[in-house]
Amino acid sequence: MSPIVGGRKSLSCKNLRGFTLVELLVVIAIIGMLIALLLPAVQAAREAARRMQCSNNLKQMSLALHTFHDAHSRLPGFAWDALWTTAYSTGANSDVPGRRLDGTDVYSLHTSLLPFIEQGAIHAELKSQLSLAMANLTTGLSDEANGRRFVPEPGNGRMLFDASGNATVRNPFTNRIAGFVCPSDGQNARGDGNTQIKPTNYAVCLGDASGAWDWRLRGAFSAPAHTSANTGTTSLATMADGTSNTMVFSEMAIGRGGNGANGDRNAKTGVVRGGNAFREPYGQGLTMLTPLDCQSHRGAENTLRLDGNIAAQDFYGEKGWRWGDSRYQFTTFVAFVPPNGVSCYNTTDIWANMAASSYHSGGVNVGWGDGSISFVPDSVNTGNQALLLGRDRGATGGANDYSGYSGPSTWGVWGAMGSAAGGESATKP
Repeated sequence: MSPIVGGRKSLSCKNLRGFTLVELLVVIAIIGMLIALLLPAVQAAREAARRMQCSNNLKQMSLALHTFHDAHSRLPGFAWDALWTTAYSTGANSDVPGRRLDGTDVYSLHTSLLPFIEQGAIHAELKSQLSLAMANLTTGLSDEANGRRFVPEPGNGRMLFDASGNATVRNPFTNRIAGFVCPSDGQNARGDGNTQIKPTNYAVCLGDASGAWDWRLRGAFSAPAHTSANTGTTSLATMADGTSNTMVFSEMAIGRGGNGANGDRNAKTGVVRGGNAFREPYGQGLTMLTPLDCQSHRGAENTLRLDGNIAAQDFYGEKGWRWGDSRYQFTTFVAFVPPNGVSCYNTTDIWANMAASSYHSGGVNVGWGDGSISFVPDSVNTGNQALLLGRDRGATGGANDYSGYSGPSTWGVWGAMGSAAGGESATKP
């Protein structure tokens, strides 16, 4: 019998039993297996939530186009929108330095949508600063330099001046707008170098054509009142192929930085800049690109490779860096190479072709002209990637507004979805 201690029966040491080493190891192994099984499921659930948020952001931007259309009876321009150029100028010809506030020509479509995505405060900041700039202009070109101290520029994060002339006002383009970035992209909080201009993951579809900065492309949007090649505006009615079959937005994976030999070599985020040696077709002395020219630079494991035949080739990592800047690499894409294809442009940034890209497995989210959203796989039909626009249908070139060719896209279903009035019967996936 066990001895009585303080009126209670004490337990003998020989009745106490712990876990053996083998049992502990088995329990640890089971816990490890459960973690190994559950962790991917948790990560997949989190990514599904991020992808849903990303899709919702595109949905809001696509719907905002309709609200803008209701307010202005037109679609916003992807650049040179009259809300920024004509409204803040001192003369009828807003393309003359000293009359149009320098910098407003590159305000992006995103900037025009601000009041319609619950970002009215940032929109008001921009308008207030531009009004101050106008108040500080007189008549000469030298006075424009004074006025520029007040102009928010999407590529310059300098401190702006207040009404008293004190440099105490932050550039509105340094605001990070959650609705402009995808939570699946780890670069979505970055700032553009020392300027701290904030990025975007959503790019405007310029159509299916390789194009230059001031060309009237084949997408839903124009750059109004810029040059003779880009006059007029567009509306929902100009989407002759149907709003439900015309892309207006897609995703763009944000660049990782660097340029030249040390540039971004990731195929999703980097840009091949190949110089004028890419291609000289049409006999017009213009450096135009085929999709294959870009695609041929994809290397192993989703990297961009060097091509010894192009001495001037280098790489840039600026995709998506500035939500307020309409220049190609920041807020636009073309339905040229397939989703997650290779982006490229020549030395002067003309003939630029930014590819839609994302960190979602197998494709990209796309916003349509009717406000709907769908997922387009990387495997979408892209036609003959070795041809230029219209070459498979006998086109021999045309004016820089593509008036020489207005027919179906050369680049399959993907190109058809990018063109607004190509006359194709292709529908979204």
